[in-house]
Amino acid sequence: MVFVIKAGLIRIAWQMCEQKSSCRPEYGVTERRISMRKKIRTSTGKQFVDGTGDVMQWKMRRNLNRRFARLSALMKTKTAAVMAGIFLVVSISALLIAANWSFLSKVPLLVDVLHCITVLVAIILPCALVLIPVRFRTKVPSYIFRKAMHTVAFVAVVLMILSAKSWQAASLTSFMAALAAFVLLTCLEDEAWYGKLLVQKTRGEIKRSLSSYFLMVAAMIALCWGVFDRPEVASTAILMWGTGDAAAALIGIPCGKHKVRHADGKKSWEGSAAMLLVSFLAGLLMLLFHHVDSLKSLLFAGLGALLGTLTEVYSPSELDTLTVPVVIAAVMLL
Repeated sequence: MVFVIKAGLIRIAWQMCEQKSSCRPEYGVTERRISMRKKIRTSTGKQFVDGTGDVMQWKMRRNLNRRFARLSALMKTKTAAVMAGIFLVVSISALLIAANWSFLSKVPLLVDVLHCITVLVAIILPCALVLIPVRFRTKVPSYIFRKAMHTVAFVAVVLMILSAKSWQAASLTSFMAALAAFVLLTCLEDEAWYGKLLVQKTRGEIKRSLSSYFLMVAAMIALCWGVFDRPEVASTAILMWGTGDAAAALIGIPCGKHKVRHADGKKSWEGSAAMLLVSFLAGLLMLLFHHVDSLKSLLFAGLGALLGTLTEVYSPSELDTLTVPVVIAAVMLL
């Protein structure tokens, strides 16, 4: 109460001085405002209010100062160095490509690779910028965030394959993505925020899983599209595995009460059933999108989903990224 009374008295005095200063232009309102401004501690003991009572502006200045302090602290970490390096590499590469575009545009493979890279970045980067703050600011379980990022990666790769004009460009882009993911995560995995953002079962597990995933995609594109001339097999197998794996985790972890025997002890019948259903629907829609006969689409999607689910159940956790898509693709190539 005493603090409120003091603040009120100072505000009244300031208003009186402001009225008097209107008759004296040589001593304006600004000088009066500065002379009357005093710091008063409120009842919370943490905030300070000036004589004008402008609490909201003071809070905005305080929050802005805190953000600048956090930014300056971030610039001293390895994360800032890595981000600055990425920015420089991308900027210099873009300038070189723009300066020599008249010559580079005559190389179809390079143009297609740049198009594939653009598709991946245009999908993965905005989704990551949305999901990462959600992960830090909410209590979303780690497995939900992890499977959401996996789904984004799978969908981005499928759209990249659908938009590519040659299998060489799609395969080369996937190989470059594997290399970039390995180098980037190697540089960042010792940071404090890395363990909070990406919960790992073992050290380096995320790095190995993501790199092996993109390498698997590169090999599958080269095999299915380059050797057998069946690009729809590669995109369908990848989409079936990605959506099925996400469904198995999202249903199996919170609702899986019946464990599968002879597995690693973490697989459940509920999660396997979710994977079977979701992967079947994803495969059926993708095959119909590629104008495959309806009966063949049902047969391949059903058989691929069944064998893919069985492979996922009995595969070790770090190897299912390689085994499941290969099995699904093998079924569709028969």
